[in-house]
Amino acid sequence: MVMEKHPFHKKIGSELQKIKELKSNYCVILDEACDDNRKEKRKQISLFVDKKNRKNNLCKVDAIIIKQNDNAVKIIIEIDESNRQNNF
Repeated sequence: MVMEKHPFHKKIGSELQKIKELKSNYCVILDEACDDNRKEKRKQISLFVDKKNRKNNLCKVDAIIIKQNDNAVKIIIEIDESNRQNNF
């Protein structure tokens, strides 16, 4: 039996995309673990302190939610998933 890669990530990404208020007021950015159906291929979402370079790279995250009217990051999501099989 082949286990799907990142099932919990995909479930969270799918649920975020269904929320109507998020669609109208926010921009939801998902990495490839959360949404493998994206048109643009961004492997990872990196957060930086200041200018984009290795020294300023804080971490890589699974999803970011940005408020559209002020481009402010409102929510950062990082998902840790064990190898245990789950029924989502």
